[in-house]
Amino acid sequence: MMRNYLFYLLLSCALAFPQKRVLAFYYPWYGTPSVSGNWVHWNEAGHNPEILLGDNLPDSATTNHPLKLYDSNDPEVIKKHLSLAKWARIDALIYSWWGMDDFTDRAFRKALRIAEKEKGIPVKLTIYYETVSQVAVDKVEATVKDLMYILNEYADSPAFFKVGNKPVIFIYGRAMGQMGSKWRDVIDEVKRLRKGNVLFIADSLDSRWLDVFDGLHEYNPIGAILAKADMYKRYRSCKEICSKRGKISCATVIPGYDDSNVRQ
Repeated sequence: MMRNYLFYLLLSCALAFPQKRVLAFYYPWYGTPSVSGNWVHWNEAGHNPEILLGDNLPDSATTNHPLKLYDSNDPEVIKKHLSLAKWARIDALIYSWWGMDDFTDRAFRKALRIAEKEKGIPVKLTIYYETVSQVAVDKVEATVKDLMYILNEYADSPAFFKVGNKPVIFIYGRAMGQMGSKWRDVIDEVKRLRKGNVLFIADSLDSRWLDVFDGLHEYNPIGAILAKADMYKRYRSCKEICSKRGKISCATVIPGYDDSNVRQ
């Protein structure tokens, strides 16, 4: 599944002239036998990349075919993608992250180290916290542990995305729903441990979350678009509310969504 979304991050927190940043969601889910030892994600939903289709493309779990099936842990691929992000004037990539020592965690670690060394490419990286542990008895404790791991392992890197010198982490809607009101406990504890040195951006345009989070974004606005919502008013309202409270607002620009080759 190839999911490619861009959005502007409109910084309005205590800034006289809000500074805009362009970020893109990035999915380090992909593995190949030559690098990772087996196919990862390309073979989802019963696809077999070893088989060539009629148009000479591999049978893979994607709708938009890349130049070739790549591995998210391949250093040359990482460098190429960072270079493409720079060319597209993207300021930072938001890496899908699924847990400590997960495939995505290892890919992020490698990409961050490479980004540190690529001096001619100023693209920064950050984390999209996708899901809360399903096996943890104390989910608040487990989530705090996850976030502190991210911050302790990665946030000091000059390649980690920051606003006002504070590392920024995005929280996906799935994780938002899994914790609900308990997110206040999580964020309060992480900020206590970090002495306030971190910013969390919620996947919601509900202004009530601003009591807990440092900003709002909307991962996938397709529902609102299909409902014929006025997207300009929708994001303008979010920006105005966030600005009044010194928070960060984000507007999503989505080129399309098609994962029909995965959800069969």
